[in-house]
Amino acid sequence: LKRPRGRASIHMQVGGAFPSAERWKQHLLSEPPPAETPAVPVLVLQQEEYADWLAAQSDERQAYLAAAGLSTFKDDKLVLLPEKRWAFLTKNASSLFAFSSLPSRLPTDATYALESSLPLPPTAALSWGLGCYSFDACKGSLTRKRNEGAPPKFASLVVPGACDATDTATALSGTFLCRDLINAPAADMGPAELESATRSLAAACGASVSTVEGEALLQGYPQIHAVGRAAAD
Repeated sequence: LKRPRGRASIHMQVGGAFPSAERWKQHLLSEPPPAETPAVPVLVLQQEEYADWLAAQSDERQAYLAAAGLSTFKDDKLVLLPEKRWAFLTKNASSLFAFSSLPSRLPTDATYALESSLPLPPTAALSWGLGCYSFDACKGSLTRKRNEGAPPKFASLVVPGACDATDTATALSGTFLCRDLINAPAADMGPAELESATRSLAAACGASVSTVEGEALLQGYPQIHAVGRAAAD
């Protein structure tokens, strides 16, 4: 079978290594940007507070929001306010995917900072990072050349103080790796590649890996041996 035209294998693109599960890091910043390019505020408004917040705005602001269709609360609505900051409406900021749409909806040539009168949830950065996932490993060299010099694919966030950096990093790296393993084409993700990914993960975590392969599978795993014979490299 021939590989579809224009599609590169994972091995061709990354020299035999699996895509980095830490590519989300470029979109989650532990420090604010320089003063000359400050982070753009994103005001988080939850359903329980929206009516009171709207009533406290000026007549001009209320008219502006009504023209944007926000005379009443609408979940997951994003609007640019006159003072050049964004407002984001969410029914429940603690939902795991509450902020996951923002990295691809906001202009990607800026860095953003979440603001809220209510405490931001500890999952806010994780939610943002989950929205920064894409699987481009097989798009080929022509696509990569087209993307050179283009704006980032996702917008970046200054990690809120309520978020634990270690927990966020662990959850995102694990999720990205799991998604990559699922999305990798079958031609690029056979038993040998799965073992390689497992050994890389084990090495990073200080764990050990043992494998049962070849004729040794006949002792205890005869059905796997029978199927594996047809998939031998």
